[in-house]
Amino acid sequence: GFAIDVGGGAFKTTNAGSSWQILNTGTSTAPQAIAALTDTTVLLIGPTGVRRSTDGGNSFAAVTDKDLKKGALFNVDLAGDSVFAFGSKALRVSSDGGQAWRKVGLPRRSRLQAVDFLDARTGFALTEDGRLWTTTKGGRKWKDVPAIGTSEGFAISTSSPGSGYLSVGGTADNLFGGSGLAFRTTDGGRTWQPQLVARDPVS
Repeated sequence: GFAIDVGGGAFKTTNAGSSWQILNTGTSTAPQAIAALTDTTVLLIGPTGVRRSTDGGNSFAAVTDKDLKKGALFNVDLAGDSVFAFGSKALRVSSDGGQAWRKVGLPRRSRLQAVDFLDARTGFALTEDGRLWTTTKGGRKWKDVPAIGTSEGFAISTSSPGSGYLSVGGTADNLFGGSGLAFRTTDGGRTWQPQLVARDPVS
């Protein structure tokens, strides 16, 4: 397994977390996210660009792709054979293990907070204004999902085009008696059922 800490240090374990090895990221800039595609191919995401390892994290090199030069990145989502890296104003996808990347269109006039793709074409995006969007065309076209009824969602996780969960915070929590609130859909976002799953926030 692989991990980064809040200071951007990268670590590797080969014994299920009993001990950790410090990795040399090859840069003094703190990465924002890490993704292990295999036991040898590892990606460091952001704050600008992507660094890639093909030797299990022993060394990393910057990916020289023009589509990574602009746009801050802060997280990553794995979807089948595709890898999505994103920031508030940038969404990029790779289908070859992080070697080559291309730009993905964003929902109109919106800043991304979270994305969750099922494959290269089908996914959801949660924007900073609290709106939820879905695409079945790889980001070339997005459709608004208005039925959540709140602008305070902060995380999205889906298991199929029809089923998924949305974590909600803020004043919406007060209506249900706790801060660990999740909305569940089983019909692709047309309707949502609020569920209080904990007293504390869940991500």
